[in-house]
Parts: sequence; structure tokens; C-alpha cells
Amino acid sequence: MASENSLFSPLRTEKRDTQGQAVRFPSEVRFPSSRMIHAADVMGIIAKRHKGGYCMDFPDDRLYSEYHLWVKLEKDQAVIGITDHAREELGEVDYVELPALDDSVTRNRAFGIVETSKAVTDLIAPISGIVVETNTSLGESPEILTDDPYGDGWLLTIEPSDPEEFDELINSESYKKLLTDKFHE
Repeated sequence: MASENSLFSPLRTEKRDTQGQAVRFPSEVRFPSSRMIHAADVMGIIAKRHKGGYCMDFPDDRLYSEYHLWVKLEKDQAVIGITDHAREELGEVDYVELPALDDSVTRNRAFGIVETSKAVTDLIAPISGIVVETNTSLGESPEILTDDPYGDGWLLTIEPSDPEEFDELINSESYKKLLTDKFHE
């Protein structure tokens, strides 16, 4: 075990086992720069890498924004949700706040928030429109957002107000390339 003054001093977190006994394990490593790296973050980075790129799921029937949201066209409406990459970055979700029905959302502006134990993150609208439906299940069970981001974890449905904004979104292959390029920076 490393001493308290060594280069990699593990910080310890106390948990209790089923008999109430203290169980100790290293949860973080402090580097000389005081930068914290969690084991889960390292494993997430490793899991994202697969033969030089991302091995996450990005369905071809959706368009993607640089803010890691997807848009799926269904007749004259657009369903919006978070991408697999966003799910990995967010971690465990504690709270989701979405706009009310009939509210307007504007492309590249915040329309809601996601709160995790790490941070509060704005949801940035990939397109503009009027909210016609929100996923009310997220209020009671916010974990659905990250458990099933392309299914039951959708955020909202809007009636798009500017069809030309779809031209600014990218397909799944371009989104994968965006992430791969970002990862290699």
C-alpha cells in the first residue's frame, strides 16, 4: 500500500458490508497536479475505445447534434433524446427538468437540465419548435434517461418550426467521426 506522501496516494471511502462492518477501498487516485481521476472514468475511457474509435450505439434512423442529442423524425414531429456518448458522460442521473407543453425551444439554446451527482448540465436544443409532448416518466424515474437513451429515455417531442435546421444536424457516421476526432485531441 502506498504511503500518504507517495506519488499516488489512494483516497479511501468507507462503506459497510451486510454485517455492518466497515469495508475500505480506494475510490480515487490523486495525482501531483491535484487532478482527480475516478476508476469509473478510466474504465469509461477504455470502454469507449475500440480499434481506434468509439464502440457505442448510434442508430442510423436519427440525426445528431454537436451537443450530444439525437433527433428522430416521426411524421411532422421530432423526438429528441440524449446520445450514448452523453449517457456515458452523465453517469447516474438524479433529476431531469424539461419545458412545459406548448413552450418554444430554440436551436442552440438551453431547454432543460440534467442533474447528476457530478454536475448540472444544460440540454441544448438541436432544432427549434413547439413542445407537444414531454417524457413525464423522467420526473419519477430519471435513471430511465441513461438506462435506455434511444428508447424509453427520450426527452421530448416537438413540432419543428424551421425545417432548414435539420441540415445542420449530422448522420450517425459523421457523429461517430466527431467523437473519434474529439477523443484523439
